[in-house]
Amino acid sequence: FPVTIREAGVDWFRGLSAERQLQDSVAALYFKSYIRKTKNPLNVNVSALLHIGSAYRRMMHVKGINSAQLEDMLANYKLYIDANPTDPYNTMLLEFTESVKSRKPAEGQLLIWDEKE
Repeated sequence: FPVTIREAGVDWFRGLSAERQLQDSVAALYFKSYIRKTKNPLNVNVSALLHIGSAYRRMMHVKGINSAQLEDMLANYKLYIDANPTDPYNTMLLEFTESVKSRKPAEGQLLIWDEKE
């Protein structure tokens, strides 16, 4: 059966709910599902990309993220910036992505970084 916009929207709101409950890994999964289910790019709310990147960023602050999660965070932030080139927040996102790239954890390790150092 084809996925409807309504079904994709359910994942959007589940992602928002998971964020509010501080379940960032669950939120990232729901936002990814939302994007997958929204086949027509004109229907995608590109802020889902920002939500995915930010979920990983919050995880990095507390629990840590592995290298695959870091790469996913960077890729989603890049897609967001490319899709929203006039967003004034992009300058801060670019500065953050540049500073975190050099902190990529080794295989089997986690990056825990509060961005203060």
